[in-house]
Formats: sequence, C-alpha cells, structure tokens
Amino acid sequence: MGNIRFTIKNEVENLLAEAIEVNIAVALCSNYAVNALQNVHKNCKLRIVTGVDLPTPLEVLRTLKSRYKKKARIYNKAFFHPKVYIFRLKNKELVTYIGSGNFTEGGLFNNVEVFYKLEDQDECNNILAWFENVFNKSLCITDNFLIEYKEYSSKWAKEENKRKSEIKRLLNEANEKKRLFDSLKVKLKEIREGKDYKEICSQRTDTVSIIKEALDYDNGFENIDIDRFLKIKELGNIRQSYKKDLKQAVKSHKLRDLFLFLCNDNESIEKRYRAATEEYKIRGCDKNMITKVLAVHDPQKYMLWNGVTEDIMNKYDIRFERGTKEYQKYGHLCAEFKEIISELKIKDFVVLDLMMFYV
Repeated sequence: MGNIRFTIKNEVENLLAEAIEVNIAVALCSNYAVNALQNVHKNCKLRIVTGVDLPTPLEVLRTLKSRYKKKARIYNKAFFHPKVYIFRLKNKELVTYIGSGNFTEGGLFNNVEVFYKLEDQDECNNILAWFENVFNKSLCITDNFLIEYKEYSSKWAKEENKRKSEIKRLLNEANEKKRLFDSLKVKLKEIREGKDYKEICSQRTDTVSIIKEALDYDNGFENIDIDRFLKIKELGNIRQSYKKDLKQAVKSHKLRDLFLFLCNDNESIEKRYRAATEEYKIRGCDKNMITKVLAVHDPQKYMLWNGVTEDIMNKYDIRFERGTKEYQKYGHLCAEFKEIISELKIKDFVVLDLMMFYV
C-alpha cells in the first residue's frame, strides 16, 4: 500500500500527542477535532485554519477561539477545501498527510476517504510553506464574526437537513428502480432458461426474414412492398391509416433514402434516429417503424421501441431525465438493454422483444 492511507484517525491522534509542531488546514472541523486537539502537548506549537463554507459548527469555532486564540483561524477569501495535516516530530522531521478527509471522525475514519503520507522533507517543507501563506491570509475568530455566523450556520443547517432528506428520497427511488429492473431480469432469465426459448428464437428468425423480404432489404430497399410490410404485426404494429402516406414515400423514393440512411452504421445511432424524425419527417414513420427497420438491419445492436417496450418501461419505471431528446432516449435504451442481453445470453433484441411480450 506504500504511503496511501484510507483511514488516518489513529495515526493523527498519536502524532497529535507526540509532535512538537502541528499545522492543520481543513475545510471543516467537528467536535471530534476539538476533543482530539486536547491530546496536544502544552509546549507544542499548534496552528489550525478551518473553512466556514460547509460550515464548521458554531460551537466548534467558539471553542477554538477560546482555547487557541490567534492560533486558530478561518479562511474566507475563497471556498476553502483543503485537507492537510502537517506534524513536526521531536527529531525535527516533518510528516504530512494530504487527502480528502476533513478533521472529523467521519473524515479520518468512518467515511470513504483517501490520504497520501509524505515523509520526504523537501516535499513536506513545500507544503508547510503553502500552509504559512494560508495561515497569514486567514482571519482570527472574533466575537462579531461569531454573532453574524450564528444566523448563517443555522440557515445552512436547515438547508443541509433538507438536502439530506432529498438525497435520501432520491436514493430510495434509485433503489426501488433497481429492484424493479432486477425483477425484470429475473423474469427474463426464467424465460431464457425455459422450454419456450428455442421456439422464440426460431419464430423471430422467421419474422426477420419475412420483414426483410417485404422491405426488399437485400436489394437496398429498391422495391418496398408497403402493403405486405404493414400486415406484419410482429416487432411493432404500424397503423394502416398511414398506408397512403407511406406509399407516396415509397413512390418518391424518400422512404428508401430514409431506410438506407438508418442502416448506415458509419453514422451514430443518435444522428440517424434524429434525422429520421426531424429531417425526413415521413408521416407514419415514427419510433415504431424506425426501430423495426433498425432491429431487422442488425438485431444485435438495435432495440425495438414499440408498444411492448412502452408497457415494460411503464411497468418497471424505466424513465429518463427531463429534457432528454427521443433520439437520446433510444441510445440509452439500446445500451441499457444490451447489458441484459449480454448478461442473460439472449440471442438478440428481436428475441428480447418477444420475451418481453411474455413478461
């Protein structure tokens, strides 16, 4: 592990008791820090700079002011976020810890933190010079400051409680979402390991072949049979009311151009999907048809987004951040369900579609 530390509580407490000089610069101190500092020998040179942005509790600042006078200071020229602990030992050598943990029991022991221990004297002296500069720019803790700080810290504490409550709510939602998603995987796994899986794969192989024939896929969509295509309900049912518009798009070759662009894997899927909905704008060619063509083109890469998919998304609370565009959502769906396919060793997305129908 070398000089990397994940907890330094015991080391810091021992060094506080042994050192002849202690210099600490941290974003936050707690009552733990106040108690730990009582282990410092009365002849030890102690200086501490703490931040007030997070904030350090009012009673902690009062105790630091009362006990250490001008040796305890606050930094308020900018957001103060360091976690630096410098100790000079009896042999005059310096030991320094730089890390992520504040001068709290959580920061030194309970939280997930990381520290680096420096013993090279040139490096330690460079850090000490940095501390000297910070200490000299810091302010002594005054009664007037504490009076004004009381209102700020009280307001901050209320906001912090509100923030923690909101985080707890979000974590509960995330855990529930994961539970639902995991339950979906369990049901898909049951189908994957069940007696019907081979038949599902066989059905979908036939379906893809039939759709390819109707689209004249192997001939670059030269002669799309839109009547036949619309009769194929599998992989997403396209409404017959769009037949006239789609026939016109076939006649003008606009539908062929769209399908060729959709199947151009040199372009990102987001760009292709966006172009299909925003540039080509063929009536009746929505996500149902777009993803049906994509899935037939490459069922290993492209997921169906049809009525079955929508039902699964609603049932298992699969949502997107507000403001996410439809083409971005499709990319996320492909990525998220690709993991399921890989994990459960499902053949491809067209097979997954029928499995989700059973779910």
